[in-house]
Amino acid sequence: MGIFDGYLLASDFDGTLTGSDGNIRENNIDAIKYFIREGGFFTISTGRTREGFHKYSETIINAPVLLGNGAMAYDYKTEKIAFTNAIGVENIDALNRMIAEHPYLGTELYTADGRVFVINKNEANLRHFDALKLASFSDAEKFSEDMFPIVKVMVSAGERAKKLQEYFDRTDMCSMKYIPTRGSFVEILSASSGKGNALHQLADYLGVEKSKAFCIGDGSNDTDMLEAAETSFCPSSGEELARNAAKVIVCSSDEGCVADAIGYIEKNLT
Repeated sequence: MGIFDGYLLASDFDGTLTGSDGNIRENNIDAIKYFIREGGFFTISTGRTREGFHKYSETIINAPVLLGNGAMAYDYKTEKIAFTNAIGVENIDALNRMIAEHPYLGTELYTADGRVFVINKNEANLRHFDALKLASFSDAEKFSEDMFPIVKVMVSAGERAKKLQEYFDRTDMCSMKYIPTRGSFVEILSASSGKGNALHQLADYLGVEKSKAFCIGDGSNDTDMLEAAETSFCPSSGEELARNAAKVIVCSSDEGCVADAIGYIEKNLT
């Protein structure tokens, strides 16, 4: 029996597990290996999709990865979906109405079975695909039933992102929601998705008690996860919303905040 038997730790990836240079600190890697060796489950909770997450490693991940801000749990080892909170086909009319009323949008959609489509693609979409190191995608004219279920939709709205969010605020989004942004992309998810809900679903899937399901994250999209966990961590370098939502502040991501969190768990919660 290891000291972390029955424990789960889910970490945001960009800016949390990785430092400001995009690299994972060695002390994080060493601490995670120790956590796993002592019986713990460690995984990633990220806004990235399956096609955009290229850092899976069996040496530091031994549980399904939470993708699309909680829209899917995917087991890279078995190449199987553990569970989804995907956008269902009942939303097709609302999505097609969105692109019809906003023809300037470059709309990306990522399906649960791993396909990628783009409607009215623009330079921002192409740059995003390049950043994701996306192998292939298909052009489409509108949403069709065979695309569903969809993990997430990302729309490139440029300078009109704020107006698009105002449109969503006054429109029936059926069973969907959007993540507010200050950038040019707006992300649309199933209303049932979210990192917090997915953390609890993963705990149930793994047979982990909720009190032993921990998380760490640094951004505004991590706040529901940080609030959902009984004990949650935020690096000192995290956004204010995330710091306010977390129960414990640990060192910065550049100093190895995940290792710091594991040390706290061992000292205070085992």
